[in-house]
Amino acid sequence: MVVVARDLTVLELKKKKTKNSEKERVKEISSSGLANRVLLGEIENPYKILREEDPDLVALGYDQDSQFTQNLPLEFREKIVRIDSFFPEKFKSSLLA
Repeated sequence: MVVVARDLTVLELKKKKTKNSEKERVKEISSSGLANRVLLGEIENPYKILREEDPDLVALGYDQDSQFTQNLPLEFREKIVRIDSFFPEKFKSSLLA
């Protein structure tokens, strides 16, 4: 399962708009076949879906800063794993057109 951050959530956390809309990100991840389910996060409570789904781990990208994790409920902080970058000089989303 992949939870895609809402555009508003990204704007609040990163202080800039996303290059691709939340709908485009959901479509791309869904079509990749990398996840069995792709869900949009909640705007009012971005952590609600974690409580509902109770995942075994929470995988975060290498560039997801601590602002997100600081507010993460304690029971999920110990489940965090970081995903290494995959050629960030080439594939970082801000570099892709």
